[in-house]
Amino acid sequence: MELISKDTVERLQKVEEHIQAVQAEMLRAAQEYLTVQARIELIEKAGARHEKELRELKEISRSLQQQYDRFGEKIDKLESKLFSWMQQLQRDNAELIKAAQTEGALERQTTLKSWMTFLQYVLGGTIFIIVAYVFGINFIR
Repeated sequence: MELISKDTVERLQKVEEHIQAVQAEMLRAAQEYLTVQARIELIEKAGARHEKELRELKEISRSLQQQYDRFGEKIDKLESKLFSWMQQLQRDNAELIKAAQTEGALERQTTLKSWMTFLQYVLGGTIFIIVAYVFGINFIR
C-alpha cells in the first residue's frame, strides 16, 4: 500500500526542481550582491580620497593666494622705492649737470650722460623683468 499517491510524488518532485532552480537564482543573486557591495565600497573609498585631495587643493590655493598677496605688496613697495630713487637720482643729476655746466667741464657732462643712459637701461630692464615676472605668475594660475 502506498502512503503517498503518485500525483503527490510528482508534485513533490516538481517542488524540489523549483527549489533547486530558486537555489541557483539565490546563489547568483548573492554573488551579484557581493560584487555590488565591493563596488560600493570602492566608490566610497574613492569619494573619500577625492574629498581629501579637494581639501588639500583648497589649502594649497589659499597658500598660493597668500604668497601672491605678499608678492604684490613687495612689488608695490619696490615700485615706490624705485620711484623715489628715480626722483632723487633726477635731482642729483640735475645738480651734477648744473655743476658740470658752470665749471665748463665738457668731459664730465659726457660721462654723466653716459651714466644716465646706463642707469636708464638698468632701471628699464629691472622694471621690465619685474612686470614680466608678475604677468608670468598671473598667467600660470
